[in-house]
Amino acid sequence: MQNNSISPGLLSQDEFNQYAADWLSLVGQPDSPTLPGVFQTEAGDRVLYVSFPISRVVELVSAVGAQQVKARFVLLPAGGQKKFSLVLFAADDTQQAEGRKSAYYLAEPSWTSAAGSQLGEAVPDSLAAVWLNNWQSAAGVAPALFATPDGPLEGYNFDLKDFVKPLFTDQPYDKQEIRLWLGLHNYYSPANLDSLTQTFGLVVRRYDPLSAVGKGDDGDLFYDLSFPCPPVH
Repeated sequence: MQNNSISPGLLSQDEFNQYAADWLSLVGQPDSPTLPGVFQTEAGDRVLYVSFPISRVVELVSAVGAQQVKARFVLLPAGGQKKFSLVLFAADDTQQAEGRKSAYYLAEPSWTSAAGSQLGEAVPDSLAAVWLNNWQSAAGVAPALFATPDGPLEGYNFDLKDFVKPLFTDQPYDKQEIRLWLGLHNYYSPANLDSLTQTFGLVVRRYDPLSAVGKGDDGDLFYDLSFPCPPVH
């Protein structure tokens, strides 16, 4: 339960620590039968993206000293269950605790509405479309999708520009969102030439339900996160 003494959509340090630890505990198990359920919406679909009001992202990139935006995976308590969500915070280019430059911003609930049978909007970048469709069509959700050589995947780190660039628009921000779409990368790793390795990833995009952006013909680029973050980073 979120602390009512802080602004809605923000987490305290204790809340973040607990929810992030719950995520790592779940995906750190070799076999986790409850894992698929944390990505399931109330309608039974698989969660395809999480979103942040664009005003929150403006605050995030405005943090003095910010050089990165860090995305961290968390499990939230939701009606007696736990659900996947995402936390963003601004940081400098170090890995030190004191390098955090903003509050912990929590994504809006992604499990309270149906994802739909399609992506919901056209994808202007063909490579991003492959990653997004890989996630949507994956046969199952297993801990192996979140594994790295150093331990379970706890999140990704962005360059600050990956969040600043989508903010450049000639439309009023109004009800626009920044959506982080869930993707899946398929590739052959150096350690396994017998079968494809699959690794969970994120893709960022601006969304405006009141303009052509919502119709999928906006031409906005997608941005892949190229810096996965295992524990201790």
